[in-house]
Amino acid sequence: MPASKAQQAATAHRRAQAIALRLAGMDYQTIAERLDYADRGAASKDIHRALEANLEAESVAAATLRELEVQRLDRMQAAAWAKAAKGDLKAIETVLKVIDRRARLLGLDRPARTEITGADGGPLQVEAVDLAELERLITLSDGTTPDTDTAGRRDARAPRRVRPPRRPAAPRPRPRLARPAPGHLARHPRPRHRMGRPPVGARARHLGPAHHRRPQRRTPRMSDERTAGLPGTTYISTRDIPLDDLTRYPGNPRRGDVDAIRASIRRHGQYRSLVVRDTGDALIVLAGNHTSDALRAEGRATARCEVLTCDDDTARRINLADNKLAELGYYDEEDLATMLAALDGDLDGTGWSQQEVTRLLTVDLPEGFPAFDESIADALNPTTHTCPQCGHTFTNAEAAK
Repeated sequence: MPASKAQQAATAHRRAQAIALRLAGMDYQTIAERLDYADRGAASKDIHRALEANLEAESVAAATLRELEVQRLDRMQAAAWAKAAKGDLKAIETVLKVIDRRARLLGLDRPARTEITGADGGPLQVEAVDLAELERLITLSDGTTPDTDTAGRRDARAPRRVRPPRRPAAPRPRPRLARPAPGHLARHPRPRHRMGRPPVGARARHLGPAHHRRPQRRTPRMSDERTAGLPGTTYISTRDIPLDDLTRYPGNPRRGDVDAIRASIRRHGQYRSLVVRDTGDALIVLAGNHTSDALRAEGRATARCEVLTCDDDTARRINLADNKLAELGYYDEEDLATMLAALDGDLDGTGWSQQEVTRLLTVDLPEGFPAFDESIADALNPTTHTCPQCGHTFTNAEAAK
């Protein structure tokens, strides 16, 4: 009975999860246990089948992908061509790299021709060597001196040296291996080698029969690009995840200002990814719980997330560190005042209020400093003036005319 569409979709989803876990460095046994495969062989077979299908699809679309890459290179060259034509050295270097990449992609470069010549570029001279000269060369290679005259020819009176024939090496006796009991192979089938065939030669004789060896479990290798800063934390991928599939961290002690985060999202969008832990059963938000609440309140359907795997203790530490580390910092008030003043009063989405900015930009007078007296200012800069000779009275505005 053919599988239904729901079964096909479930199989494709599990296969995609298996490939993602394999790329993250997990072994087949762990993948089988996490995704409910029958055994590690079923997980390995499913992953290899998916990879072979992808390789076949990629080989079919190779020509289309090559044409797409050529179009991308053409657009890159067109973008840098104007500056390169004006003599911009950086643009010229970029154009040359694009041209070189296109030539290698399309196979336009002529193969390098290698020619072996003799002295001064002339033809290479090949001379025939007679039997006496060949024996002399063999003798020299053995470390002995031949009996030759000044012309390099063997002296006829010298006895001819005959090299004894080499004795063939005795074959090494092969160890006799005990034959398995009847029915043993049926109960324990011979496992296949990881490259598709069992080992042969000296290695097979050293290890013994394949059905007598225990399969070795390989430790997954994790590169530096896929490991986070904490032990036991493995980065999987960064992708957009539906908000309905995310779960808030249980017992998160932090209480954030969701309204301020919503204002920032409306102005700037989601500029920081959520940190999400994949437990196999759920996707739990370790950092960015209030950002996910704000995205839901704004009507967003998905959130950009960095997905990782870790144990419970590491997840708890990541949540505590994300809530606390930002509080340990402080502001350089001079630099902060400069940045806020550059906004020219437009504080939307920054989390700062106008009262906070006014308080920061206002100069606080030291204690005991006298307050500003307007009468003293008027005495220092009067608005009316009287002429000492004629007694005429005039203002500052009249004097400016």
